[in-house]
Amino acid sequence: MQWASAIASDEGLATALANIDGSLSTRLLDEAPDVLFVFVSAHYSEEMPSLPALLAARWPGAMVFGCSGNGIVGGSREVEVERAVSVTAAVLPGVSLRGFHLSPKDLATLIASPLTLPGYVGTDERDLSFLLLPDPFSCDVERLLQAFDITWPDAPKIGGIVSGGNKPGEGAMFLGDALHRTGAIGLALSGPIELEAVVAQGCRPVSHPMRVTRCQENLLMELDGVPAGQRIQTAFEESSEEEQALMRQSLFVGLLMDDSLETPGRGDFLVRNILGADPGRGVLAISGRLVQHQMVQLQVRDAQTSAEDLVALLAASAEGGEPAGALLFSCLGRGQGLYGVPDHDIKLMQEQFAGLATGGFFCNGEIGPVGGSSFLHGYTSSIGLFRSKP
Repeated sequence: MQWASAIASDEGLATALANIDGSLSTRLLDEAPDVLFVFVSAHYSEEMPSLPALLAARWPGAMVFGCSGNGIVGGSREVEVERAVSVTAAVLPGVSLRGFHLSPKDLATLIASPLTLPGYVGTDERDLSFLLLPDPFSCDVERLLQAFDITWPDAPKIGGIVSGGNKPGEGAMFLGDALHRTGAIGLALSGPIELEAVVAQGCRPVSHPMRVTRCQENLLMELDGVPAGQRIQTAFEESSEEEQALMRQSLFVGLLMDDSLETPGRGDFLVRNILGADPGRGVLAISGRLVQHQMVQLQVRDAQTSAEDLVALLAASAEGGEPAGALLFSCLGRGQGLYGVPDHDIKLMQEQFAGLATGGFFCNGEIGPVGGSSFLHGYTSSIGLFRSKP
């Protein structure tokens, strides 16, 4: 298995791809790639319809999978403002690649009948990994992920919501020789390949774990038998001045996804936003469904915490061996806006895995698993690490 990634920012797509081709050919030792992961900034919007043909002419026979983005990842760079196109090519001997497009009509059917999903994917094989790129305006992403989890509960699923468009029809998804503007595209991989999903939510706890003693759907009413607002106020008063400052501007609730864990740690809590509060009743609205007796923990996020979280997760992943390639789906709220410097996350990846070929883009929402289920995240980097399966 060989992977290579390159990025270019030339005025025209044809010129940019020509420069990328030279770089990829050298790194792949002139072997023909089986798949191309392609991400293109909105600066090339007028040329995007020609992209599948340009790719087919330069890399005939390769599966194309990718989309538009407000920021592009490739080589060892994250280009957030300027024009850019990245191509990450992989030679995958023995690996089966099944690309599929789900139209808005297909998605409506799947929401009603999730078990019809294998018919759209083109296989009912169990040992699969999935990459998903949904359109933000025409796809109910959370319901789509539920359908995939029902049908393939053990399969890893990562990806990101397409960016690069401000209204319906402006974003682009590339699959094979086609460009799609609605729905979602996906790629199912099987054979001698493993996909490890690394989900860096970038938060740390600022309270002791607390038990939900009263809730309704996404309304958090009581924690440890006390009104939720009162319990959170107590946690705030018990925190340090530094933590209090963070709680004022970036307070979240972490939901423990596996209550059987005696000592839950990093990655075991699903971080959700606090949507609003009713101080009079002490009730909070959370961007996620709550379960009676579920364990929760208050969380905060800042640049330092986000960096430390990613470093720790990558170090833990390194125990599984050196990956051959990677895809990085990062939130538009990360990057230079959060860290103040360019290329932050990809540099951390390169420090852990030197020379790792990585492509990707900055998303409107990131897809990745927590506690064995797939979720849509925000302010997250969802990373897919690919290794050869013995």
